Amino acid sequence: MAGPPTIIGVGTNSKAYAPDVNNSGSTRVFSNVEIPATANTVLLHVGQDADFGSKRLNALTYSGLSNHKVVMDVLPTPTQNVRLTRFAILDVSGAGAMTITVTSQVTNTAGANSGTSGAGILGVVCTDGFLQNVTLTSDRLMEHHKLMVHQGNSDNTTLVSMGVIDNVALDDITISTTGASEIYDTQSGNIQNIAAQQSTVDSDGFQTIVIASDDAADDMAHAIVLLTTLPDAFGGLTGTLTSPLVK
Repeated sequence: MAGPPTIIGVGTNSKAYAPDVNNSGSTRVFSNVEIPATANTVLLHVGQDADFGSKRLNALTYSGLSNHKVVMDVLPTPTQNVRLTRFAILDVSGAGAMTITVTSQVTNTAGANSGTSGAGILGVVCTDGFLQNVTLTSDRLMEHHKLMVHQGNSDNTTLVSMGVIDNVALDDITISTTGASEIYDTQSGNIQNIAAQQSTVDSDGFQTIVIASDDAADDMAHAIVLLTTLPDAFGGLTGTLTSPLVK
C-alpha cells in the first residue's frame, strides 16, 4: 500500500463518544464503539473532568475485543492542573469488524476506587495505517498551538493530533493549515475531545496542524501520532527502534 494512511469512517468509526452514564461513580463506560474490518490500528484518548492531583485513570478495559495487541496504554498527564486522561493504541490488524465497550476507572493515588462527578469522553481514531511515532504532551493554557513534524518517511505518513481539553466551547476551536482537516470536535459536559489529520507535506518537508481557541481556553492533554503505511518504516532495521511497529 503506497501513500499516506487513511482515517477510516470520520463521524462513524472515528469520532468521540460520551459514556453511557455520566457524572457519577468511579467508572465511565463507552458502549457501541465500532471498529471496522479494514482497521489495522485504533487510537483511544479518554478524558474525564477531574483534576489529576489526587486521582488517576487506570488502564482501559474492554469487552467484545479479540485478536488484538495493546501497543500502549499510558497515563500522560502531569501531577496537577490538567484533566485526567488516558491514551491507548490497539493493534487490530489480525481482527475483523468488532463492536466493543471501553471502560475507564478512576482511583485515588493509593489505588482505591474514587468517585467523581466529572463528565467523561472517549476519542477514537481508526486507521488502515500503523504506528510510526507518538508524542504525548500537555499545555496548561492552550490558546494558539502550532504543531510541525519533519521526518524522512513523510510520503507515507499521516499526522494525527488528538486532544482532551477542559471547558472550551465547541465554536471556539479552529483547526487550520492547508491540507489539515478535522476528525472530530465533541463536548461532554465541560470536557472536550478534538482530533485532526494532516497528510500534506509543505515545501520545507513539514506536516503542520494549527489549533487555535478563544482566550478562555483551558488545559489540553495532547497526543501527536505519526501513522505510516509501512509495517516497518525504518527500512528493515530490527530491535527496539521498530518494536512498536506492527509486523
